[in-house]
Amino acid sequence: MADKPRDPVLDSVWLAERRPASAQASPLSREAIVRAAVEALDADGLAALSMRKLATRLGVAPMSLYWHVPTKDAVLELAMDEVFGEVGAPDLDRAWTDAVRVLMGQVRLLFHRHPWLSQVQGRYPNIGPNAVGLVESMLSVLRGTGLSVVEASRAGGTVMSFVVGFATSEVRWAEETTVAMDPDQPWPTAVAERYRELYPMFAAQADEPELWEVDTQFDYGLDCVIAGIETRTGQPPR
Repeated sequence: MADKPRDPVLDSVWLAERRPASAQASPLSREAIVRAAVEALDADGLAALSMRKLATRLGVAPMSLYWHVPTKDAVLELAMDEVFGEVGAPDLDRAWTDAVRVLMGQVRLLFHRHPWLSQVQGRYPNIGPNAVGLVESMLSVLRGTGLSVVEASRAGGTVMSFVVGFATSEVRWAEETTVAMDPDQPWPTAVAERYRELYPMFAAQADEPELWEVDTQFDYGLDCVIAGIETRTGQPPR
């Protein structure tokens, strides 16, 4: 009989009953396992993580992990939420546009600090307390503009989709190539010249150095999304 396929939501570690602490005295805990997993993921990447290696890192027998975390998927889901806890709370006294920029700037940097995050994002549901806390922060900022729950939710989801997509592309590009996004590199010119006659507007991009400033490109895209939300609030742009 075939194994039942895993459902990322129904099988989420956050929807399962957590086992009580072991009666035996042990320094091992779910929290310690998750911290070690994040350290291992940051150091060696997603492909290198295994329950056996994680147990070795903690100096325990592999089977002892399973009292605290049922599967490797659970470890990854917990690790994902752990790093989302690094995003700070918004300053609700600031203009909401600035508060959104600060929050989303933190999310972008989060993906750079933890490159493996781009590989697990979308594989597991973001329903841990830290991820939900980030949603709450965004809603707190956006509801303050007068948007309804539905509008604020859609606006927050749109902003997050842009930021996660942008950051994921940055991280994955850095993982796949050592070639910097720099107009002084020879490859952009080579690509532009290959298509200059057939696709002149595409090729013209290579002649504009400012398009290679990734931070500026991120800020531009985020400003566009925020400007769209501003049209929904009925408030003057700030």
